[in-house]
Amino acid sequence: MTNTARRSTGARNESIQLAAQRLYDDAGRVTKAAVDALILEIRKRPFLHEDAYRIAAETLIAGLHHQDNAKVKRGIDIGSITVATAANDAPSTFVPQSAASVKASNASFKRFAVTLTGLYLFKIKDGNGGEVHLGQATPDQVRITADHYRSQGATMVRTARWLDRIIAGAKENQPIHASLGLKEIERMKEMAFSSEV
Repeated sequence: MTNTARRSTGARNESIQLAAQRLYDDAGRVTKAAVDALILEIRKRPFLHEDAYRIAAETLIAGLHHQDNAKVKRGIDIGSITVATAANDAPSTFVPQSAASVKASNASFKRFAVTLTGLYLFKIKDGNGGEVHLGQATPDQVRITADHYRSQGATMVRTARWLDRIIAGAKENQPIHASLGLKEIERMKEMAFSSEV
């Protein structure tokens, strides 16, 4: 690996992200080797544990979030949630009640609650760093998410077109570098990314 391709980082005080970058570079940017090296590094450096736990938890929960959204979009039932509307979103406290009082409270709750299911459970970003179910989102929140998806889709479509051009110009059973020069690949990328989606 050349020195110009290597990121420069600190040594022992580095964050988990910098350690990952350093080990990725040291492993020649081979993902599995870098992952194995990072696990060893985390085991040796206890102050990295909390960051590693957070990253692992966020990654796992994000995967479940994406699975839920994919299921919802395909029409698979993932259950439902009941949410309070603005008229009933004050925190409630537990107070022992008679059976008649409980029945009246439940009837009152039903008037101010809505059950979300199906596509209403599709989660979107709320524009403030959080997320909200589609059924609870405002048009402005949906607009932010639609713009994000639109930009991602265009990039992904263009990337696919670029890779299709590379496939078409490459020789079968040979590495791409043996078939196509870097300038040619750059030209193909420029053409693909300048085209309409």
